[in-house]
Order: sequence, then structure tokens, then C-alpha cells
Amino acid sequence: MRWRRDFLRRALAREHEGLFAWRRDPSRRALVKECERLLADLPIPSPFSVEALVRNMEEALGRQIRLIPMDDRDGGLGTACGLRVKAPGFTLILYRRRSSRNQTVHIILHELSHEWLDHGTSLTDEQVKKYVPKRIREEVLRRFPGALVQGRVDFDSLEEKQAELSASLIKRLGRRLSVTGDDMVSLLEHSLAHPVAPPRRRPNR
Repeated sequence: MRWRRDFLRRALAREHEGLFAWRRDPSRRALVKECERLLADLPIPSPFSVEALVRNMEEALGRQIRLIPMDDRDGGLGTACGLRVKAPGFTLILYRRRSSRNQTVHIILHELSHEWLDHGTSLTDEQVKKYVPKRIREEVLRRFPGALVQGRVDFDSLEEKQAELSASLIKRLGRRLSVTGDDMVSLLEHSLAHPVAPPRRRPNR
């Protein structure tokens, strides 16, 4: 449909504009290099899948990692869409399913990045009450009172920036072998994640 092509074209134009501005930011470039260094030993599977990545991480880290989807009954819009609960010997990654597969995968990879980078900032008791669904508090946190609880709350912190960028880098590293969803949002996100590079100028002879 024409409206879809126009929508995608405008979105790509905005993405390219933001991409070039992002590349000019020295602090962002430094963050990219740092995350690439931290992810250098991440055992990314081939072909790529979140499940295979989790298995590889479990073997490398020597601890169990469980992915647990959160239902709609687990809270409203104010609750976190992704949580990492690190207890002795295992880690729980709780995530809320989003409107597209790509968005859901990004949330999971964000929390897995926290795990791989061994981030240790835990939510305060007040933040846990505000952002962690009541059922999760009662069924999970009550069983593991000393567990580290991490959620996407302070987006300006270094750990959150590292995890968010690392999630994008992991998707980029595995994109050639990943399967893209066929819904419109997934197709759009896939196109934005793989912008067409401008043609190289040939040197004058």
C-alpha cells in the first residue's frame, strides 16, 4: 500500500537524521566502543535465537537463567516492562510481551545485557512497590528476599544506557541469521535497524 511506503520512507528519513547526529556525539561513540568491548566474549549463537543465547550464557556464567513472561494481570502501564531478579545461583528475566516480536526481544536482550555485564544496581524498596507488579512481589521477591532487583526505571544511568545499547548491538550481531516478524511494526523496525548506506563516492581519476 502507498501509505505504508510513505510511512516507512518518512520513518527512515528520521532515523538517518538521528543516526548521523548520533555518530557526531563523542560520548555516544565512546559508549559504543565500551559496550563492544564488554560484549566481545558474549557467546552469540549461530543461528541466532534468544533461547540459544540464554543457553550459551548459562554455560559461560555457570548459573541458571529463566525467561518468564508477565501477564496483563501483572500490573498496568506504570509497571516495568522488563525486570531482572538475581538470586544466588540463578537469575529470573521477567518481561512483558509487546506489540511486535522485535520489541519483545529487545526487552529480553536489555535484561540479559544487565546479566552479562554483571550490573549490580538494585531498585529501592519504594521503586519495587511502584514498578514491580504485586503478584511478582508476592510470588517471587518474597521467596528470595535478598535478591537483586533491576528494572528499566532510571534511563539516564550508565548501567541503563549500557544495557539499552548492548541490546541493540546484540541484535545487530545476530541479525543476518535472525528471523524477522512479518507484521508491519516488525518490518518497519527491521528496516530501521538496517538502514541503507549511502553510495560511496568514487575517487576522481
